Amino acid sequence: MAKLKILDCTLRDGGYYNDWNFDKNFVKKMISALNESGIDIVEVGYKSKVKDKFYGLCRYCSDSQLEFLQSYKKIEYSFMVDVKEFLNERQALDIPEIKRVIKPKKQNVFTWCRIATYYETVSQAAEFVSILKEMGYKVSFNIMGFSLLSQKQISSVMQKVKESLIDVIYISDSFGSLVPEDISKMVNALRQYYDRSIGIHTHDNQGLAFANTIAAIKTGVDYIDASVSGMGRGAGNLRLEQLLLFLYFRYNRQDLNPYALLDIIQEYLISMHSNSQWGWDFSYMLSGLKNIHPTYCQKLKSSHQYTITQVANILTAISNKHTVKYNPRELIEASNKVLNPVCDDGKDRIMLKPYKVKQVDSIIILAGGSQLKQHNDALRTLAKKKKSLILECNNTGVCVDLQRTIVVLNRVRLAELYDAGTFRSADEIVTGMRVVTPGLFVENLRYIGCSLGSGEFKVSKRLIVIPSYIVGMFAIGIALLCNPKFIYLAGFEGFASGEREGEHKEMQDFWDMLQRSPYLEGKKMISVLPTRYNLPIQSIYSLID
Repeated sequence: MAKLKILDCTLRDGGYYNDWNFDKNFVKKMISALNESGIDIVEVGYKSKVKDKFYGLCRYCSDSQLEFLQSYKKIEYSFMVDVKEFLNERQALDIPEIKRVIKPKKQNVFTWCRIATYYETVSQAAEFVSILKEMGYKVSFNIMGFSLLSQKQISSVMQKVKESLIDVIYISDSFGSLVPEDISKMVNALRQYYDRSIGIHTHDNQGLAFANTIAAIKTGVDYIDASVSGMGRGAGNLRLEQLLLFLYFRYNRQDLNPYALLDIIQEYLISMHSNSQWGWDFSYMLSGLKNIHPTYCQKLKSSHQYTITQVANILTAISNKHTVKYNPRELIEASNKVLNPVCDDGKDRIMLKPYKVKQVDSIIILAGGSQLKQHNDALRTLAKKKKSLILECNNTGVCVDLQRTIVVLNRVRLAELYDAGTFRSADEIVTGMRVVTPGLFVENLRYIGCSLGSGEFKVSKRLIVIPSYIVGMFAIGIALLCNPKFIYLAGFEGFASGEREGEHKEMQDFWDMLQRSPYLEGKKMISVLPTRYNLPIQSIYSLID
C-alpha cells in the first residue's frame, strides 16, 4: 500500500456544532496533538464570506489570527470553500470577491484548498480550481452528495473537470448513506475517467464510517478524512484515533502515533460530545437511508425540544423535493404536520375542547428552574396576594395545592403528567395539540392551536405562533391572551455559557422579540427569581409584604 494521506477535519466539520467558535487555546492544543500524531493535513476551517450572524475564527480562517500555525512544522494546512457562497446573481463566479477573501498561498500558512460543490455547480467549481492553482494552492475537489449521482452524472462531472489541475477528487458521503460495496463501485467508477489521487470523506449515520473507510483503503484510495472523536456535522465522521490505531497495527504504520490524541480527547472532546451529541442514533441513520440533508436532523436534535420519535416522524414528513438541500421553511412545515396532527389518519383520536381564555390582572408563569422549590412559600404567597392565575410549564412540583393551569406541548410530557396523576391536581391542562389518543384524554384537557413560524410570534384566540417548540413561549402566548397587567416569571433561569448555549440564545431572542412587540403594551413583565436572560427583574420578596 502506497503511503495513505490523512486529513483531519475536526475544526472544519466539527464547527457545525459551535458556529466554528473554538477557543484559541483549544485550537493550539489540537494542532499540537495532530502534529504529533503523524497525520499529513489539518483542515482548519472555511474561508467564508457569510455575515448573517456571529461565527468564530474557524469559519473565516483569518490569516492574521493563524500565524501561530507556523510553529507546527510536520503538517500542512487546508481550508475549505463552498462554491455557492462565491456565486453572483447570474450564478457565475464572483472573482473579485474570491480574491478579496482568499489571498495567494505565499501570503499565508495554507498549502491546500478544498472546494465543496454539488453536482449543479460543478462547472463553476472547475473554474474555481484554475483560480486557486494560479494562486499557488494544491486543490481537492469534494463532490457533495456523491451517493445521489448516477453513472451518467459521474461521467458528466469528470468530463467537466478532467482538463483541470485538480490534485485530489473526493467522494463525499454527505448523507452517510453509503455501504462498503458502494464505496468500491464509486472508486472504480472514478478510475475510468481519472488517474490521479482519490479521497474519501465518510459520515457515520449508519455506523459504517470505519467499514466504508476500510473498503476505500482496499480499493486503493489515496486520501482519507477523519476527525478527532468523529466530531462532525450530523452523525459525525470517521474517528481519527480509530483510523490511526488501525493503520498502526494492521498496516504497520510506525510513522503514526495513535496515542498523541488521548489527552486532547480526555480534556476537551468528551465534554464537547456530551453537549453536542454527534454520533450514531436512530434519527441520523434514518436521515442517511433517506438521503436527507444532515442539517435537518442536527437542527431538530440540537434544540432538545423534541422526542426521538418526533424527530424521526418530522424527518419522514420532509418532502422528497427538499431532502437533498436544507430548507428551513420545509422543516417548519414538516414539524407542524407532526406536532399538530388532524383526525384524518384513520387512527383513534379524540378532539379536545378549546381553552376558554380568562381575563385576569396578574399571571405567574412557572418554568423548570432549579430555584423554584427554594422559593416555593414566597411563590404561593405572591399567588394568593395577587390572586394570580398560575400557568405551570409541564410539572414543576411547586404550588401543587393551588389552582393552576398546566401548559404542555410535548406528548411525552403529557404522558408523564397522566401517569403521575398530576392532571387531578390541576384546574386545567392546556396543550397546542388539537387531538390526543384515548389513553391521554382527561376531561380538563383543553387546546389552543399552536404552530411554528420562522422567527415569528403571533397571538390570537385561535392560534399561537411561536418561533421554537418551547413550552415557555407557548405559555407566554396564553398569558397574553388573558390581558393581564402583570406577568411574573419564575424559573426562567437560562443556561450558563457553554451549557446548552444555543437554547439560551434561542430563548433570549424570543424575549427580545417579545419586548419589542406591541403585545406588552400596558403590561409589566418581570422575573421574580434570578435569571441569566436579559429581562426586567424584581425580587419576589419585595412584592409580598
